[in-house]
Amino acid sequence: MTPTEVWPAVGAIATIAAVGVAVISTFFGWLSKKLDAIGAHLSKQDAHLAKQDAAIAEVKTDIAWLKRQIKSAPRTEEEGDDE
Repeated sequence: MTPTEVWPAVGAIATIAAVGVAVISTFFGWLSKKLDAIGAHLSKQDAHLAKQDAAIAEVKTDIAWLKRQIKSAPRTEEEGDDE
């Protein structure tokens, strides 16, 4: 093979490689943006769930307090006769 036969092949290979790198780079850029968006969404969901967990804990505390109040309340005779 002479140099005039080799250089067009080298140029074609370099062009194909450059296009491949550009496609892969574009794909990973797109993927990175999508993953960032998913991460931001999950952070918001996590914050929302933390607020819900706090609200649930508060309700459980209130229920426990009410149960203690009911158990410690004096009973009257009317409450005992439910017939």
